[in-house]
Amino acid sequence: MEKVVIMGSYKFRKNTIYMGDCRDVLPDFPKKSVDLIYLDPPFFSNKDYEVIWEDGAEKRAFKDRWKGGIHTYIDWMKKRLRSMKSVLKETGSLYLHCDWHADSYLRIMLDDVFGYDNLLSKVVWQRTKTKSTTSKFKNDYDTILLYTKTDDFVFNTQYESIKKTDKLKEDETGLYKDQPVIQKGDNKGDNKRYFKGKDTTVTLDDEHKWLATQEKIDSNKFYWTSNDNPRIKRYLEKGKPCGSIWLDMIIHNSSSERLGYPTQKPKELLRRIIKTSSNKGDVVLDPFCGCGTTIAAAKELDRDWIGIDVSPTACSVMRKRIRDKYNKTPKISGIPNTPKDLKKIEHFEFQNWVVRAFDGKVKGKKSSDMGIDGYTDTRNPIQVKQSEKVGRNVVDNFQTAVRREDSDKGIIVAFSFTSGAWEEEARVKDEGNIEIELKTVEDLIEERPEDDIPSMFIKDDEVSE
Repeated sequence: MEKVVIMGSYKFRKNTIYMGDCRDVLPDFPKKSVDLIYLDPPFFSNKDYEVIWEDGAEKRAFKDRWKGGIHTYIDWMKKRLRSMKSVLKETGSLYLHCDWHADSYLRIMLDDVFGYDNLLSKVVWQRTKTKSTTSKFKNDYDTILLYTKTDDFVFNTQYESIKKTDKLKEDETGLYKDQPVIQKGDNKGDNKRYFKGKDTTVTLDDEHKWLATQEKIDSNKFYWTSNDNPRIKRYLEKGKPCGSIWLDMIIHNSSSERLGYPTQKPKELLRRIIKTSSNKGDVVLDPFCGCGTTIAAAKELDRDWIGIDVSPTACSVMRKRIRDKYNKTPKISGIPNTPKDLKKIEHFEFQNWVVRAFDGKVKGKKSSDMGIDGYTDTRNPIQVKQSEKVGRNVVDNFQTAVRREDSDKGIIVAFSFTSGAWEEEARVKDEGNIEIELKTVEDLIEERPEDDIPSMFIKDDEVSE
């Protein structure tokens, strides 16, 4: 049975999803416990994203906007990277994925955290092949900064797949380059080579020399031209060793791999990183795990993994991804299940929690919600307020939204309501033509069995800790 290390409020457990900010989670992990870290944090792109998952049950928002500008962003990242360095083994590696908005700033900051001499590589990854613009050079690449802690690190050379081209030939053994073994020059008396495959010796004149030693000729395959000259076949058994420019891994919009996550990275990208800088049985950590591509790739490659994300919805997505692929449900640590916890999470996450409580579906983009955030399983409108003391005016306005939906009942969920709100609920109910029900967060928690609270975030029936 796997040993569980208890270090404060979090238990260090491999093959587990942690719900929370990595800055809060990682200090409770044992030092030097992780072999490889890949992080794809929020970019400094000044963009907002909003996605409704394909089943309509959850909304996921992405904010890459930072009040205070680039220096606030770098300070935010630096605090978390220091915690990552602490849990990384001396032989470990860290890959930070970023785009052109902040890669220069992040490199300088990482030089400070890991040391200037520990930048091993700067990888340029082409993420799209969409059409170029005519007004500027298109930024169609991301940067991946690879840092190590020491000179003693894992690095398993990876190879790009090679397609047959005019410069490559192919026989029953595989692809090969066709190269001469004779060229003009002084052979200094070293003018003979024996070819055992043809059982013949070739002697050169004084104006030509051999490009291969007898030992190399004995160990390679040759063929003979129409002029009876030998040429060597240099086979490419593994392909071309990967350089620092990666052009061969793009995830297209129509790919079946896509899960609806706008910044999702292709699994092959993570497979290359994991195979390069870890071995089977090593621990791979993704502290901004998103939809779980890193942990899915690590699982496939027989590595242990740890995923961390502040979003309950993201944790739900990655948990489902692992469960559906491997028929094994990973544990989730840190699910918010008290009013105090729920006040701290993002509003869209709180909406998801409420909608799950009614087995319902979220509404679309907030700009068009018209006072409605979702629907119960019986199509009754739901309005979600992540605030204290919701008043009478909210109940009044919601009546109009419910009538617009041609519904006879609506539900408002908040942490508490004023006496005026409760009076308005009773008045509307007495009129009899429509019902507005007020529910507190404590009501929802009490109405669900204690062990079922996480399922209000997580769609499937199995409940993790």
